[in-house]
Amino acid sequence: MLLKMIQCEAYLKNFRFRSQGFLLKIYLLLHGCKVGNGIKCKQFPKFRTIPYKNISVGNNVNFGYNLTFDIEQCGKLILGNNVNLTQDIVISAMRKVLIGDNTLIAENVSIRDGNHSFKIDLNINKQPLTVEEIIIGKDVWIAAGVRVLKGSIINDGCVIACNAVVTQKTATEKNGIYAGLPIKKISARI
Repeated sequence: MLLKMIQCEAYLKNFRFRSQGFLLKIYLLLHGCKVGNGIKCKQFPKFRTIPYKNISVGNNVNFGYNLTFDIEQCGKLILGNNVNLTQDIVISAMRKVLIGDNTLIAENVSIRDGNHSFKIDLNINKQPLTVEEIIIGKDVWIAAGVRVLKGSIINDGCVIACNAVVTQKTATEKNGIYAGLPIKKISARI
């Protein structure tokens, strides 16, 4: 009896997440975005700007709790198939953020393809942003607390350890395990 109750509860949760995923899919489609099938959504994400043909979502993507998307009209967010965004994640795309298939992103992660200029002759808030696209490969695990900054490339199969900072093209070796500030390769997946 207890097992049946647990199975029923799991079924209802899964149904709720899929229903919310369907609503998110409709919202994005109404704004001209591309969206695959089988999306799950635990909580509707916050959009700092209204999407318009600038978000692409693959099949079986999981949207977790407290996600914030800041995708500029000229920017693009591309999520591959089977991407899992857990919770408390900020993704900002002024140009392009690409996240490959089967990638897992843990809680408290920030992914930003833009950065403030900070020359001494002008207040920082008056200076233009510098922008470079971010590419995150397939089968990547980005652990809790990671910061992925503009111009970063994380190759297929990489693991980025907790609280690491990814800058530029530092995780380019496939199946590498990276840690630190800034990151360096500490091992390889075997």
